[in-house]
This record gives sequence, C-alpha cells and structure tokens, in this order.
Amino acid sequence: MLAVCDVCGRTLRAQGAKAGSYYREMSYERGYIDCPHQKTGVRAELLEQQVHELIKYIQLPEDWVKEVADHAGDEEEMIHLQHQRDRIESERRRLQQMRIEGDFDDNMDVYKEEIDRIRRESAALPTYDQIESLKVTAKTIGDLYQIWEHAEPGDQRDLLRLMLREVRVDVPNGRITSIAPLAVFVPIFRKLPTLFEYDFGYFLPLWKDVSIPSVEQLPAVTEPLSDSPTLPFFDRNPLLPQTEIRNTPAIAEALKLLGKKEDIKVVQVIRDYVTAFPMDFRKWQGAHGYSMTLEEFLAQPEESFDVVISQFALWESQEQNNLDVILSKLTPGGVWYFNELLPVDSPAHWLYRAMPATWEWMKKNTWSLHSFYNRLQAECGKIKLKRHVYSQSVSHATAENVLRRKPMVVQAVSEEALPPAIVRLGELGPLVSEFTIIEGWVKKKE
Repeated sequence: MLAVCDVCGRTLRAQGAKAGSYYREMSYERGYIDCPHQKTGVRAELLEQQVHELIKYIQLPEDWVKEVADHAGDEEEMIHLQHQRDRIESERRRLQQMRIEGDFDDNMDVYKEEIDRIRRESAALPTYDQIESLKVTAKTIGDLYQIWEHAEPGDQRDLLRLMLREVRVDVPNGRITSIAPLAVFVPIFRKLPTLFEYDFGYFLPLWKDVSIPSVEQLPAVTEPLSDSPTLPFFDRNPLLPQTEIRNTPAIAEALKLLGKKEDIKVVQVIRDYVTAFPMDFRKWQGAHGYSMTLEEFLAQPEESFDVVISQFALWESQEQNNLDVILSKLTPGGVWYFNELLPVDSPAHWLYRAMPATWEWMKKNTWSLHSFYNRLQAECGKIKLKRHVYSQSVSHATAENVLRRKPMVVQAVSEEALPPAIVRLGELGPLVSEFTIIEGWVKKKE
C-alpha cells in the first residue's frame, strides 16, 4: 500500500509481527523529529478493510470510462496542461529568487509550505506517458471491484499503484483520511459524487453507512446550536467530563507532570460560554487555583503560573503569536494542558464543501498538527498529544442557521461568499460535522 502519515507525509513502513502486520511511522529512525506520531503503528488489516470500502466508491460505468480514455490527451487538454506546468515552474523560480534575496529569512516555514504546495500541484499534473497509459488501464478501472475481490494481496497493491500515488493515514487512530490519485486520474476522480476534492489532487470519501475506526459518533443535531467561538465545528467541548467529578483527570495528570509540591499556581482560562473543567486541589495542598478570561491571562507578567489550562484559546484569538505568549506565562518546568481545534486536520467537515474559500483561509491562518507540534518543540521539553476525531450528523437547517450567524471564519473569508454558500449547502447530500481536537500536556523547558 502507498501509505503515508497524514501529518508529516512520509511513507509508512510495513512490518510483520506475531500479532499481525503493521504500518509504522518511522521518522525518528530516518533522522527526523518533526512528527508527533513517530514510532506509532496501525494494524494493516484496519487499513486494508477501509481500502476495500474505498474500491466500491471509485467505480465508474464502463462506457463513461471508455469515453474519458478516448478523449484523454486531445490537443486542447495538452495545451491546458502545459500552461499549468509553466505557471507552477514560474512560481517555483519566483520563490527561489525571493529566498536568495532574503525575503524568507525570518520565516522559513512559509517558504517550505509554499514549496511543498508547488510540489503537490506539480505531482497532480499528468505527464504525456500517463495520459497514454490511461487508455490502456481504463478497462481495468471499470472492472476494478470485480478484479479486487479475487486478487492476491500483492496483486491488489499493483492495482492500487495503477491509480493512486498515496493513501494518507491517521496512524494513531487507524483510519484513512484521504487519497491522492496519479495525476492522470485526477479529472476522473473529480467526476465521482462519492469523493470530495478538499485540496488540489487530494480526495475524501463521502462515507455512507461505513463505520470508521476511532471516529467517535456524536448525537445528530437538528436544532440550532448554542453560541460558541468553535462554530461552525461544534458548540460544546466533547472532552468535558460527562459526570460530576471533583477534579478533572487531565488536570491531575498535568499536576503529576509538573512534579512540584509547594506553592503551585494553577490558572484556567475561561469564557462565559465555555464550561470550565472541574478543579479540586485537596490532594495537592500546595496548589492554588485561579480563573480568568483570555484577555486577563494575556495581560499577566511572564512566568506567572506553574500550570495553565485552556480550551481553544489559539482558535478563538486567531493570533499565531499567542502560542508564544501562552508559553511565556509558564514558569520554567511549568505545564500547559490544552484542548485545541485544528481545522486543517478536519477536511471532512461540511463547511469546506459549502464554502470552499474557508479551506484556503484555514491553511494560511490556522495551525496544522504538524506546524503546532514543531512549534511546541522549540520551548517544551516533554510533549504528549492525543488526537480526538469526532463525527456528527447535522441537518441542513442547522447548518444554514450556523452560517447565517456568521461565525468567525465566515466573517474572515468574506460575507459576500455567504449567499452562494447557502445555495450550495442546499445542493449537498447528508451533512457531517467531522472535526479534530488535540488534547495536550506540554512541559516547558527548565
């Protein structure tokens, strides 16, 4: 399988074991330390089962496949592809010149992100040879599911390589997050109603009645959601304790990680519309708890607190440098426990289908798990992250109500994009609010 980690993009290594076969993230052994999933594995059978379901989703009527193959590579299409290649090459040269002139000296991450984008777009453009091969493989595509059912594992891998260049995997949760076909098949995949192209050349399956591992199903929503800064993704934090408890286990874990015994200052950043985590420090006689708004917290002197607890502080503020500010409030060796929304790691959300411009805005203005993890590494000696994925059916009326209330991202993109988004929303099939929350404990360097 052409499996890659959906965070760092590196190929997963297939490994056999007595308990079964695995795909493992091996960045650390390759000399990289930038992947939070390093050394994590996923059972091969989980991914193979999902691939089996995917094969059902990429079936095409035989006559349609033949028609596409017959027209592949006509003169007009070849001219269009050459223009695309010229544009990408021009962008690449411009970026390299800007780097030489020092425009990215203060922010090499931006340069790397742009170069990666150009490489992805280039890989998604078919070559002449690939276009010719489409005519040969079209029949195979049409009969893929029947062939797949009776193929040996090695033959199945070969069949996948006829169409796909990579399969992105959420390793710790054991699920396929997207697929990237070979460039020549991108136009075909764009025609499939069961797939959604959320990024250039990357497709999500619009699953129906398929149980995806490690995605927690929340109750369906048919009524208007309450006001929350986390709209349109969700209104209530699903990580909040569901039963009455004195002290949240996650806070207890943060205190254990701190290791300090006396005069512990714990602050919880709250909002009127955000339910606070229960805090009870009777087992930690040296701990003292405080609650304050984000504005009050950001105004505190540096190194004021031993433990900081926050819910979606980065998402709500939309200030990238607030990560540095939050860490600066911790004493050396202090611990930050957080829940954070990562929209770039939630591409299956209905918002991106209804208002595609929001996806581009998210990529430019919010953290991904990869960028977030690497920024934490600069100041934190110990990092523990849990990636929680939730799925929730949402009625069209509820989704329209959310958009009309103009949550932060809608306002940030353009209010003019709202009317066509409402129209597009009505044309979509069943809506799913799938979102990712990162739960983390990080200890600042001493």
